[in-house]
This record gives sequence, C-alpha cells and structure tokens, in this order.
Amino acid sequence: MTTAYVPTERLVRQDASGSLGRTLVLRLTLATGAVLLALGVALDAVGRSTIAGLGMDRERARIAHAAGVLDVRLASIGRDAATLAGSCAARPTIDRETVLHLLTFLADGCGAFDALVLRPDGDLIPRKGWKPPAGYDPLARPWYKAATASGGKPYAITAPYTGAVSGELLITVAAAAGSGPARPTVVAIDLAVPRLLDDVRALNRDARTVRAVDADGRWILHEDAGQLLGGRIDGAPEGGLWRRFQHDRTMVWEHLDDRYALIAPVGEAGWALVVDLPTAAIDGAAWRVTGLFAAGTGLALAVLALAVWLTSRSIILPVRRLAALAQRVRGGDLAARADDSRDDELGLLARRFNELIAAMHERDAMRGRLAEAQSAQARLEGQLTLANDLRRAVRPADTPRVAGAELAVRRIGGRLGTGSFHDLLTLDGGRLALVVGEVQGDGLPAALFLAQLATAFRLACRAGDDPGRALALANTQLVGQDERPCSATAAVVLCRPAEGRLALACAGRAHPLLVLRAGRAEWLQVSQGGSLGRLADLAFPAAQAALAAGETALLVSDGVATAANAAGERFGEDRLVRAALGAAGRPPEGVVDAVARALAAHLGGEPEQDLVLIAWRSAPA
Repeated sequence: MTTAYVPTERLVRQDASGSLGRTLVLRLTLATGAVLLALGVALDAVGRSTIAGLGMDRERARIAHAAGVLDVRLASIGRDAATLAGSCAARPTIDRETVLHLLTFLADGCGAFDALVLRPDGDLIPRKGWKPPAGYDPLARPWYKAATASGGKPYAITAPYTGAVSGELLITVAAAAGSGPARPTVVAIDLAVPRLLDDVRALNRDARTVRAVDADGRWILHEDAGQLLGGRIDGAPEGGLWRRFQHDRTMVWEHLDDRYALIAPVGEAGWALVVDLPTAAIDGAAWRVTGLFAAGTGLALAVLALAVWLTSRSIILPVRRLAALAQRVRGGDLAARADDSRDDELGLLARRFNELIAAMHERDAMRGRLAEAQSAQARLEGQLTLANDLRRAVRPADTPRVAGAELAVRRIGGRLGTGSFHDLLTLDGGRLALVVGEVQGDGLPAALFLAQLATAFRLACRAGDDPGRALALANTQLVGQDERPCSATAAVVLCRPAEGRLALACAGRAHPLLVLRAGRAEWLQVSQGGSLGRLADLAFPAAQAALAAGETALLVSDGVATAANAAGERFGEDRLVRAALGAAGRPPEGVVDAVARALAAHLGGEPEQDLVLIAWRSAPA
C-alpha cells in the first residue's frame, strides 16, 4: 500500500484559513477542565462501593479465565490419554516400540512429569525407562484404581500422592480402555503438583494465594505440602464460602478481614479454584483516583459551560467518534472506517487512521496465513518423522543366509517415503518366506498399518507351506479393527531354495514373479486376490513352481513395471524381462543389479517410489 503524505505548506495554509488552528490551544484548555469535571462528578456519583465492585468484576473475570485454562488443559490431557488407551486396546498386537513412540509424543506435548502404559498382560511401558522398585504392584497404585473406577467417564484424576519411584508430589490423569474379563489397558499421565500450582498462579499475579480442591473439598493444589495429604477446606477460613459454593457450583466470593476470598468451578474436572486477593488489589487504586478527581471538581465547574459550547462541536464529538472507532478496532473490527470528509487537521487524522486500519487488516491476514502454514507444516513434519521411524523399524536388518541357496535383495529409490515394504524370514526345515507389497495410504495411519501388516505376516508365514493361507491369516488380523483409510497389496512366496520348490499367492496385484530358465523368462501365473485390510473371508489361491539347477526366480514390487520417466513413459514388463534375460546365468546379485541399472537408465536416475527386487536360486554343488 502507498501512503500519500500531505506537504507541510498545505498544513500551514489550513492553519491560517481554518477555524481549528486559531482556537486549538484555548479549546484544549477548556476541554481539559470539562473532562476533569465530568470524571469527578461521575466518580462521586458512582461511589466507592461501585468502584470496588468494578475491580472485583475484573478479578472475577481473570479467575474464571484461569479456571477455564486449567479445565481445558486437564480435559485435553484426559482425552489424549483415553485415545491412546483405546488405540492400544484395539490393537493388542502393536509392538512395544510403537507404543513407546506414541506415549512419548503425548507426554512431551502436554508437559507431563512422567507417563506410562499398562497392558492387560501386565506389560508396563514407562516413558522414562525406569524400573519399578521391588514389590511395586501397578494394580495397587492410585492411578490404576482411579482409571478402573472412573464410572464410565473417559478419564479420571487422582488426589495428590507421592510417586513410588521419583518421590515427587504428583497427581495423575488416567484412562482405561478394553472390555471383557481381561484387565483393561491403562494410560497414566503424571503432573507435578508444584509446577501445576505455578502455572495456575501465573494466570493471576495479583492473587495472594491460588489453591484448588476436588469435588469433596480435599486440597489438590496448596502451597503447604502437608495440606495435600488429607487436608480439607472445611476447616479453613473459607469453609463457609465453600458450603455456599457447593449449593450451585458457580463462582462465589466474600470479604474476609484484609482480603477477598473467591471460589470458582473448574468444569469437567470437578475441581474448584480457591483464590485470595488483597483488598488493596481491588479497590485501593480506585479510592485514590476518587479523591484526586473530587479535588479537581471545584476547579472544573468554573469552565464547564464555556468548554462544552466551544469544544463539543469541533473537537469533543469527532474525537469521541475516533475513540469509539479505535475501541472497535482494538476489539478486532478492522472493517470500521472514520469519517474523513472534514478539510482540517481532524479530517487529515481520520484519513491517516483509515490508512492505518487498512494496513493492520492486511498485516493480520498475512500473519494468519503464515501461522496456519507453519502449524500445518509442523504437524506434517512430526507425522512424517514418526511414520519414517516406524517404516524403518519394520524393515529387515539384513539379508538372511539360507543353506543351499544364493539370495540377493535390492531396495532402490524412496525419496517420497512411500509405503512399500518387504520381508525375508528363514523358517524351520530350510524354508524361506519372502514378502513384497505396498500400503495405500498417507502419513501416520499408513505407517501404523504397515507396522501391523509386518507383524501379521511374520506370524502368518510360520503357519505352514501355503502362501495363500498366510495372506488369509494376515488379512483376518487386519480386518475388523478400527476403520482406517488404508489397504495393502502383497505377494508372498514360501519356498525351499535348496530343493528348487516354491509356492506363490497374491493380494491385489498380478505378475510379481519372473522365472529365468534356459534362455527365456516366464511370469508365474497366479490368481489375483483382493487387497488386504478391507474385506473379511477373502481367498488367495496359490500357484506352484519348481526351479531346476541354474534357474533363477525374481520377485519384484508393484511399482517396478509402472515406474515412468520424465516423458511419462513406463518402464514396462518387456524392459524388465529383457534386463533380467541379459543377466541370465549370473548369480542373483548380478540379476538384480542388471534390472536396477536398466531401470535407472530408463528413468534418468533413481525412482521416487520405494522399489524392491529379490532374486534367488539353488547354490551350485
């Protein structure tokens, strides 16, 4: 925005020709007297009791705000704890490392002193990695009793107690989830009482003391730690005020000697804030102001009539309109505009005021857009970091060694951090399980689904020699849990490399396995089952094959054939077959290397998507 400044010469001409410049000093003097008179009369009429009431209204608003902030914080922690408990209860197979990641993310976000998860099988997962002392019984701890006796509420808050390991004075927000005869999953978030007390007190620094009690009148926050272990408000000077508060649980207050005592409700938590305010903090300053203006009332009366006549039309009314406009702008109304039709200094001021409001509107809009973008970026980066950590955690650490077989694995690309996965499992009897696939979904939900999928495959592949049954078992574990926008395609090979026998089954894809034999390449034909994680009771027919000595099997992930270069041309199955045939007779490492080089040449570099190549053959005698 371009601002047009008025030259000094024009202002001089306005001062010489207009009435405002010639009478400004006189009118301001008279206006001062009029303002003193008006304020003095008004304060005297209102009275000191009313002024004190206005001060109390201000403090009551501050205390209600402090109670609301505390209520929102406790409710937010409670809902997050209940959400994590429900997720862990719905996914009993989720691994311990994943639970610890989620628990740490939750505890750091709410500034907790400590946090833990107790599973139904007694597995205790603490955030800080501490070991329980001898004789430690989680079922006897206050947080467990509060969570399991919450009476249908999503979470519970304990009374203050001493931590068994830290020795700190704590309260705990705890939530339980699960059903049936088994013990529930419990998530406990520990909050240090001294820090919570400091946080609440910081919301109203005029207060002498800030305390809190639960619904039964027991002290929860108190500067005297001895009062937190059994002390009650009933025996305190505020006991009578507490009985009034219990009648309808709205804010009450009364004057006690040299202080005001107030009790305010804390919403869902069922707590109440108990605040002491010095009398001087409420009405001391107002009393001094009353005396000052009362002394100036006599002087102001002498000039009142003349000041009103001279200034109301030219200065007071326009200034009041500008002041009211400034108040509207302060309240957030940036659409307001001043009347700038006057051709004098006040008109110039109104025009500059309008330009300032327009600039503020544009600035706030830019700040809002920047804040939204930064917040969205921070959330996305956090989810991507956690998702990538989960993906790395479920990848096999290295290529296993299998007696009587040569095996090569190549993982290429992956700048986009997609959900491709693979696994290689050595089983008893010289068997080998190979899995490749891809998760359809984004962010943290897809990463969690990938972790569950990897666990399901590692269990299912040990159930026998039928890869179709392994896919069905994995699908059964994934279907019927919480609804999610994720599914997966996969191919499973169960083989005995030393004997040259293999079986293949597919879910949501075709042509994953290429066999190189006697100068030709053949795709192993297999029926394509549905994607995993969407429908129950799916069948996945298996295809059988045998590898003779020197023959190589190549298992590829979904995106190898569909990877496209800058011109949009796909790599395709024909190029894949030619690259593999060109390396026929080489060890498996040479086959995957030849395919990877051909793919890089076609794309002009590495693919953005995660791709996996796995080749094997019987080792020469």
